[in-house]
Amino acid sequence: MDLGVRGGEQFSRTCNLPPEGWARVAVTTYREFKADRILAEQNFDSTDDDWRGALERNLIQTVRMMRRALPHMNGRPGAAVINVASISGWSPQLAMSAQYGAAKVALIFDTERWALEFVPHGIRVNTVSPGSILVEGNGWDRYRRANPGYFEDYVRHGFPMGRLGTAEEIADVIVFLASPRAYWINGRTILVVATPPR
Repeated sequence: MDLGVRGGEQFSRTCNLPPEGWARVAVTTYREFKADRILAEQNFDSTDDDWRGALERNLIQTVRMMRRALPHMNGRPGAAVINVASISGWSPQLAMSAQYGAAKVALIFDTERWALEFVPHGIRVNTVSPGSILVEGNGWDRYRRANPGYFEDYVRHGFPMGRLGTAEEIADVIVFLASPRAYWINGRTILVVATPPR
């Protein structure tokens, strides 16, 4: 199965995977869609297009995908949706931009709303909000390569566990939430971060 974005278009697939395939898909999806975008860092520098783009990428495409998926999930035992938000939706000082943070807040809110609307159809909806994650090619990785000394100092003083998280650690939480073992978790946002936001 090929999950990807080509030319800015959105592709969707309905598929059945054995349990051992879940982690691979979760990691692939996280790596593909957790791409850093160049956005205005300050509200007064931002344009309407910055806001439209951030909302499209981080909220509206999720709404669109959920509308497409619902007919295929309706009434299926164990059906679950796990959205990926961000610690930026919890903590303004950690958001890479105002528009990115606002879009993630909206995604967290909508997840709770969707959970209420979808529960009569037997579908659970939850959100995972990762903290600072090091993935090859992402913003943290680029910063690490460009400024190794500053990066090591920042991690040493800013992260009690001495490192950033990994995509696999996020995927483990996603796979758990999608599994029958998490059946009693619905409409929740799981913060996956070693250091709680202030």
